[in-house]
Amino acid sequence: MKGRKAIPYLAALSGLVVVTTVLWPLRDLIRDNPGTSALVYVLVVLLVALRWGRTPALATSVAAILVWNSVFLSPYLGWFEAPAYLDDWILLAVFVITAGTVGSLAATTKRRAEQTEAVRAQVEQLYIELRQESGERRQAEEALRSSESRLRGLFESAPDSVVVLDAAGRIVQANSRTELMFGYPAGELVGRSVESLIAEGLRERHRAHRGNFTDPPDGRSPDAEFRARRRDGSEFPIDVVLNSMGAGADALTIEVFRDITDRKHSDDRIRAALEEKATLLDEIHHRVKNNLQIITSLLSLQTRRLTDRRVQDAFTASQDRIRSMSLIHEKLYQSEGSAQIDAGDYIHTLTGNLIRSYGLDQQRIQLRAKVENVRLGVDIAVPCGLLVSELVTNALKHAFPGDRAGEILVELCPLDGGVLRLLVSDDGVGMPPELDFRTTKSLGLRLVTALAAQLNGVVRRLDATGTAIEVRFAVDR
Repeated sequence: MKGRKAIPYLAALSGLVVVTTVLWPLRDLIRDNPGTSALVYVLVVLLVALRWGRTPALATSVAAILVWNSVFLSPYLGWFEAPAYLDDWILLAVFVITAGTVGSLAATTKRRAEQTEAVRAQVEQLYIELRQESGERRQAEEALRSSESRLRGLFESAPDSVVVLDAAGRIVQANSRTELMFGYPAGELVGRSVESLIAEGLRERHRAHRGNFTDPPDGRSPDAEFRARRRDGSEFPIDVVLNSMGAGADALTIEVFRDITDRKHSDDRIRAALEEKATLLDEIHHRVKNNLQIITSLLSLQTRRLTDRRVQDAFTASQDRIRSMSLIHEKLYQSEGSAQIDAGDYIHTLTGNLIRSYGLDQQRIQLRAKVENVRLGVDIAVPCGLLVSELVTNALKHAFPGDRAGEILVELCPLDGGVLRLLVSDDGVGMPPELDFRTTKSLGLRLVTALAAQLNGVVRRLDATGTAIEVRFAVDR
């Protein structure tokens, strides 16, 4: 900083040195006309004044007088002769000082003009910035008004009743759908408690539901069902959804009321139709069961009148087949409208009926059923039941001749891929190795093949002691 302040003085000194060097060859002329030659020094003073102001100019003026007097005047005249040129010397001093003063005033004027120009530039920049900010503010206000208009349009065009609540549960704003739904004129809802729109017996529950509402991750509460109350006192069912808006002391709650009267009516109609369908199905199963039992009874009466043993066996087998189907309808009737039966319960009952039908000694022949947790629809249960009936009947009739004792096992279990495995095995005498059950003339074994095909299943005889027939078939579970 100090070096900067010395610059004007060094520049002035350099100017005086340059002027003195230039005028030195003309010193004889200067001695004859010192006043005129001194104007050169005045030019230096004036330049310093214009560039750096009053103080450097005055200092330059004093230095110029001393240099001029010491270099050009005194060496020739001597100090005792110098007074003869006093007028020139005084003129030079006055001229130089005047030039310094004028220069300093000009410099001051210049600086003030520069300052004024700088202030004017700042004012212009500020004006430009204010205009730009004003334009941006107008754009922001227009965007805000447009956004508010869109939100207001969405708010008013919502198909459900939408109310905005403060922390105390008072209505701050309500859309036009609310006025139509509840029958209140515009503006009358504002300031009312939202519980006034709820049926009297449910207001405390609604207040508790609203008070327990905490902001979930998605900003929405689960739907809750209430009954609403119109201005005329009539009530109707609604779904209520709460949403949060804002936070802290200024937080608001948005509550949406949806009229579910039509949905309730539809639900009631569907429920009534389902109940009617269940009743009709129960009645159908009951009547089918009764009709099959009548047929079984007729076949039983006819069997008693027959004398041919082979014909009696054929009638008995037919009765067993009909009983297996009748039993399915009985189980469906007892399942209270379900379209499926418990396969374990069904097979246990079916095999027990077969043992009693043939009047066999259960101490000599034991029949076990091993069924995992499987439920069957009627389209699967009928052919599956007939398969069990045919295979168990075949074992009861042929596996244990005479007094031979043994065991019959019925297994039904699920495999991977939605496949069921039915296995009927015994430890009796077994089938002849050369017998192909697929081509035999036995009606029972031919029915086994046909029923497996009906299930789109695969039937095969396994290598085991006695006889083991396996059927695998797919089922939708």
